[in-house]
Amino acid sequence: MVALRCFKPEKMHIFTICGLFLAAMEVSNAYLCNNNFLVTVKTGYGTDAGSNASVILVLEDQNRNEIRNWLSIPKQDETGNHTIPIPKRFGRIVTVKLALDYRHSSDWYCEDIFVEDPRLNDRLYFPIDRRIQGNLWYEFQNYATCLPQFDQNSISRRLTLQKKREDYQLSYDRTAAMVKDLPQDEIFHQDYISSIRAIQETSIDDQIPLLRAWQSSNNISAFFGGDFYMPQSIQFWKEDAWFGAQRVQGVVPNIIELCKQIPDKLGVTEDTISGLLEGSTLQQALKNNKIFISDLELLDGIQYSGVWSDNADHAAPISVFYLNKIDQLMPIAIQLRQQKGPKNPVYTPKDPPNTWLVAKIYYNNAESQFHQILVHFGYTHMIMDGIATSMNRQLSPSHPVFKILKPHFLYLLAINRLGEQELFVPQGVFPYFSIGLDGMNQLLAKAVPQFTLARAIGSVESDARARGVWDKQVLPYYPFRDDAHSMYNIIKKYATKVIYYYYNTPGKIINDMELQRWRTELAKPRAQGGVGIPDLPGSDTAGFRDINEIIDLVTTIITHSSVGHAAVNFPMYDTYGYFPNYPSDLNEGPPLQKMLYTEDEIMSLFPNESHAFRVRATIRVLSWQGTNDCGDFEKIYLYDPVSQEAQVELRKDLAMFSKQVMNRNSKRFIPYKYLDPNYVPNAISI
Repeated sequence: MVALRCFKPEKMHIFTICGLFLAAMEVSNAYLCNNNFLVTVKTGYGTDAGSNASVILVLEDQNRNEIRNWLSIPKQDETGNHTIPIPKRFGRIVTVKLALDYRHSSDWYCEDIFVEDPRLNDRLYFPIDRRIQGNLWYEFQNYATCLPQFDQNSISRRLTLQKKREDYQLSYDRTAAMVKDLPQDEIFHQDYISSIRAIQETSIDDQIPLLRAWQSSNNISAFFGGDFYMPQSIQFWKEDAWFGAQRVQGVVPNIIELCKQIPDKLGVTEDTISGLLEGSTLQQALKNNKIFISDLELLDGIQYSGVWSDNADHAAPISVFYLNKIDQLMPIAIQLRQQKGPKNPVYTPKDPPNTWLVAKIYYNNAESQFHQILVHFGYTHMIMDGIATSMNRQLSPSHPVFKILKPHFLYLLAINRLGEQELFVPQGVFPYFSIGLDGMNQLLAKAVPQFTLARAIGSVESDARARGVWDKQVLPYYPFRDDAHSMYNIIKKYATKVIYYYYNTPGKIINDMELQRWRTELAKPRAQGGVGIPDLPGSDTAGFRDINEIIDLVTTIITHSSVGHAAVNFPMYDTYGYFPNYPSDLNEGPPLQKMLYTEDEIMSLFPNESHAFRVRATIRVLSWQGTNDCGDFEKIYLYDPVSQEAQVELRKDLAMFSKQVMNRNSKRFIPYKYLDPNYVPNAISI
């Protein structure tokens, strides 16, 4: 917030700073009392956050009395403490003003200013969180949070956003809107990137031969040890009940849907699955909501480019499940390509065990592409990158919506850039996936334009309703749905309290031009320079009009960034860690007819152990949680009493839910820990 005016001179020295006159008042010793303000100033951690300039700090009370002091700026990622004598008759501080001595060249990223007033036993919070540039006065009230229409210093607010739009430009290199160049203010903290590098180093094991073929699936103990514990999937990977459970508590927990009619493209008939429905006919099972389907249609037409290629299309399988009498989803049919035909058989549990096992292996291989490239990277990392970039472009750091969302974008832009540099390159991990880099780009180009907020993993209820699996009487055992929705409700309660505090009348919504411009850019098609989200709350013509529209959007973004990402990211080691359970690549394309397999022939489908190890090592890094649990924010942005109370309630609610998850898991077929708040970070930071 900028006040483009000079200080009123009392007894002062005058400094010329780029045409502005700054006054530093001398306060005589006779005018001072024994008390001092303690001022704490924090510089950001970015490489260019510090400045060689000095800063003049002005403290103003409710009667517009001012204390002016020159302070040295702390170095990068450091805090400076200053004592400032309190004049007699000086009231309660209501405003802090800042200006740089711009005879020096660099600006300064000021993170926080806190002022302790011993007279009132009070601490005042000014979360600045922006670059302080020369030529301008910046003015902040306590909590440094307000809507734009109430900001009396609109010039600085406008210029700050103007600079941020230069730093946070949108790019469309991978179809989705993402930040073009990583701003310095978004880089990793040195401690965090050092931790990532340490995990990467401990994930390297030179003792595993580079080209050793896989042995029997039972001979696995040598492949684990040290930092690589045995994943959960080892004990279950061949079981049908585990294959079904992966659809409701695995890394893609939001694709299973109720099937009311067998699709024409699927070659499943009464005869195909007779004897698999506990005495029911297929039509009875369909009518009684007992048939479910998982369809990887988006992979149709994507070509293999992994270990083997031959310019063949990748498997795009369909799997059919039956809900048995003990509420377990049991796979009853798998078709490996989209269109039924003589060279596209339907596999069932009635086939020889190894033939059926191979069908499940090919399904999971296909779903691993769908998961890693689309559900994890495309629909989570990439989509949130565009939303976060747009937020920085359109919402001032003083905006309450900016402040409630900011903790949930921690390191998001930085981890995406690191992924581009280290994963999505020929030397990275994606060449170890069967669709490779070319297939990845094909899939993203095909699927990202189909993204809608209503079907996002953070929109728990609307997505589950669209798939017909919201009703617990239809699908009783669904750990992801149940835990994710509980978390959504907790987050919504928190968001509601904060948003209502700042938008307690409809006029505040209608007249908030920053909020309205943000919505406009989020909704604008990518071809026109927007983020391209088609189904935002509110209206494309009228914008936001109702407070519930803001609450819904904020809740969905927070849930998507925390709960949604946790659900698709942190089960990865237990899923991918044992390669046969969820292979990223296979040595052969899907068969054109049913065949008999020996154990050795099944194991020969998998690339050598070095291949599996490289994938597993990367997955271990990606499964690492190095940031705080949900609700325990690395940095506080909202200090007003209502928001502080909401944060306390949020942490209490999350602690109570953590105990509920433990109780739920004691009754589950397979424990599902990944949406326990103790395992859910605030943001997409890895």
